Amino acid sequence: YPDYLPDKSWPIMVSLEARIATTARMEGFSAIGPGVEVGEGAIIRDSILWEGAKIASRSRLNACIVRDGRSVEGDWTDADF
Repeated sequence: YPDYLPDKSWPIMVSLEARIATTARMEGFSAIGPGVEVGEGAIIRDSILWEGAKIASRSRLNACIVRDGRSVEGDWTDADF
C-alpha cells in the first residue's frame, strides 16, 4: 500500500492512473478516479473524485464529490462540485 493510505484494512479505491502527491493523505472511505491529481499536503476524507478532478495543494475535502474535470481548492465539507 502507498504511504497516503493510513489504514490498510479500510477500502480506499484509487485508480492506477491517478496522480497523488506523496504528502497527500486519504482518510475514511474515498474513491479516486483515473486522471485525478491531488496536490501536496491535501487531505481527502470520505470523498469521491471523478475522472480528471484536480485538487490543489493543502486543500481539505471532507464528504465531498468532485465531478469530471473540476478543480477544487480550499477547505470544504459536504460539497458537490
